[in-house]
Amino acid sequence: MDETTKTGTAVAARPQGGAPARASVMNALAAKLECDPQKLMPMLKKTVFATCRTDEEFMAMCMVANTYGLNPILKEVYAFPGKNGSVMPIVGVDGWIKLMNANPAFDGIDFEEGADHCTATIYRKDRAHPVRATEWLTECMGTTEPWKRWPRRMLRHKAMIQCARIAFGFGGIYDEDEARRIDEAAAADAPKVKGGEPRRAASQSPLRKALHVEAERETPPAEAAPEDADAQGADAEAVI
Repeated sequence: MDETTKTGTAVAARPQGGAPARASVMNALAAKLECDPQKLMPMLKKTVFATCRTDEEFMAMCMVANTYGLNPILKEVYAFPGKNGSVMPIVGVDGWIKLMNANPAFDGIDFEEGADHCTATIYRKDRAHPVRATEWLTECMGTTEPWKRWPRRMLRHKAMIQCARIAFGFGGIYDEDEARRIDEAAAADAPKVKGGEPRRAASQSPLRKALHVEAERETPPAEAAPEDADAQGADAEAVI
């Protein structure tokens, strides 16, 4: 006898698999953006999340937007494609400002700028001491056009973002300049294939790792082949 017959009440089937989970994530995001979830998904896949290579990566991006209350349509959060097959969630400057202002403890920010550095100071209503972070031009200077034209403004953005991370504990999100540096470092360390190009390692994607961790836990470990007593004794002596 099924659950409906027992109670006399129609009971919706419990969602199973990836499709219901994706629908739940999309429904939550669509509700925040006040739009139709059936129209939102294809729009995001063709615009700010177009670089997502799998449904899992797309869903992870939507989860980041939900978690932090960011609007992907306004590019407060978008997907950055890495050279090694990974995709990282990028938060634009307006997104970081929104995150700070949304926190009820936020009590303002000051900047101290020099020729080669910028210090951001964030004040919180619930702490006796402010949080400060200094970024140096020699470490942050990039090669993109904004860095060439407006280096001091870009450095101010870097100081603000790093200070916000410390003050509010924002994690798992990056600015685009930071993502490029992480990606370049990962590509340099990646194993090379014929022709000198880095091997695409999809397993290195932090989003894929986060989404598949439960599946990996459920996979039973392979049974190790029995070892003879002499071999086990030798191993024990080696460890000691």
